[in-house]
Amino acid sequence: EKPIALTPESAARILAAAAAAGTVFMVAENAQYWKEILVVKKHIDARTFGTVVSVRAKCWETIVNQNEWQGDYAPGLWRSDVGRAGGGYVFDSASHWIRPLRMWCGEITRVVGVHGRCIPHMKGESYAHALFAFDTGLTGSFEAILA
Repeated sequence: EKPIALTPESAARILAAAAAAGTVFMVAENAQYWKEILVVKKHIDARTFGTVVSVRAKCWETIVNQNEWQGDYAPGLWRSDVGRAGGGYVFDSASHWIRPLRMWCGEITRVVGVHGRCIPHMKGESYAHALFAFDTGLTGSFEAILA
């Protein structure tokens, strides 16, 4: 899914190999196929609940005890290593929530945001807050946090 490679040169080799083999290479975003995302899209398109004027999305994971790490972001696992993961929690998880926003509201044309990290062993970002403007005129807010 992401990153497709650890360096731009590696990505170029992957793309060249796919072209030479005559195959399609793509990054597959799975959120656009989630049932709940498609149901919301159907209702937005049908204006079941009226006209959308603004949107808000949040994704988060809570760490119960930072002294007893378990799960996907424990020290030493690929998701906590920015060199292997390509980024931090926001890079890893936010795409799954930004893609539905784009499906529902249009393409993002402007972003204002901040990000940071509050997990000592992670070198990538662990939280972000953003405001989006969409090409449809809609606006939205987005928050992602691992804490």
